[in-house]
Amino acid sequence: MRLDRSVVLVAGSIAPDCDAATAAYAHEIAREAVAGLAPLGVRFEIMPGRLPALGAHGLPVAFDWEIIRSLSQLLAKGLLSVSPAGPFVACTTTLKTLERIPPEYRADWDRLLAAKAMHLRFVPPGWASGAIRRSRAAEFADVLLAIGGGEGIEHLATEFLRRARPVVPLDLNVAGSSGDGAGGSGRLLREFLGASNPPYVLRDGSSPNSVLSRLALKERLMKPKDVAAHIAVILDQLRAPRAFFVRLLADSDPNFAAVEAYFRKVVDPSVADLGYEKFEMGSTPSRDAWMNQEIFRNLGECSIAVVDITSLRFNCGIELGFALGRNKKIILSAMDGTRPPFDVDKWKMHFWKDPADPKERARFLDHWGLVRNRDPVAD
Repeated sequence: MRLDRSVVLVAGSIAPDCDAATAAYAHEIAREAVAGLAPLGVRFEIMPGRLPALGAHGLPVAFDWEIIRSLSQLLAKGLLSVSPAGPFVACTTTLKTLERIPPEYRADWDRLLAAKAMHLRFVPPGWASGAIRRSRAAEFADVLLAIGGGEGIEHLATEFLRRARPVVPLDLNVAGSSGDGAGGSGRLLREFLGASNPPYVLRDGSSPNSVLSRLALKERLMKPKDVAAHIAVILDQLRAPRAFFVRLLADSDPNFAAVEAYFRKVVDPSVADLGYEKFEMGSTPSRDAWMNQEIFRNLGECSIAVVDITSLRFNCGIELGFALGRNKKIILSAMDGTRPPFDVDKWKMHFWKDPADPKERARFLDHWGLVRNRDPVAD
């Protein structure tokens, strides 16, 4: 996984009665992870709400506002800048959060917004449940970094794993702020290490158990800065997020040659440069016996769908509808002259002309940049 193209959701909490040394250790790991990963180009997803109460240890029981402060300080020191990839932190939150920004974090919040370094994504009014915010945030991140927590972090892990996205859990023996769940990130790590089949594999196809085993941190033997460095090593070894290609594949169609050239000369190199691994029926090795199962499983697990509707094939329309229903990020394109059907024609589309023209790739990347932070059409 390319660190400069990845989005990491940092989530979790610590129990109010956690011992002070362990609480401080957990917070220091969160700060060091942000400080170490952000300059490498990693972007972050968080879910800030009202400032959580301080525990008996004197520290917040959640990490979101401290992450905002850490990023703000890096920006103020000139160690971070907004890149063409976009804001380096996105918040999935509620409108009530705007009314409850803690005064001690207001300057940090305003600094990130003023620098266009933070993107705000609101759930609909009245939909303030944590489960809704977690499901939405999981759709926009590539990796979950789990620190403590209870039911919430366990739900997030389920959301990531069902999308075939990796979870990096730390076992700190901190429990969660609400006292619920079955063990939070610590239980997740122990289950991962004890499973006969790992929940995901690394880029080289091997099990992640060896690298994950170093995150058993109950004894606090590894310095927070070293933990953060090891997290970066793990992220670097993960498989890239997947881009699913929906396109004309019938070689008897008169437009096939042009579409094939467009994907090979324009889409393939662009997607690779953006840090994605492609999945395309017919050219990517499959593991399912039934083609339809292969299509919809991979489409459901992808991070983004590149949908080209040239020739208006019915199967492409079905797959587009499935991606919409699963709230996928979608890059929609067609050969110039295509007349999109009703409803689809209201979307911002990329119309391409000559795949051999070197400018086509730049035009595709420009379009990608315009729509990359667009919210899902269907909630």
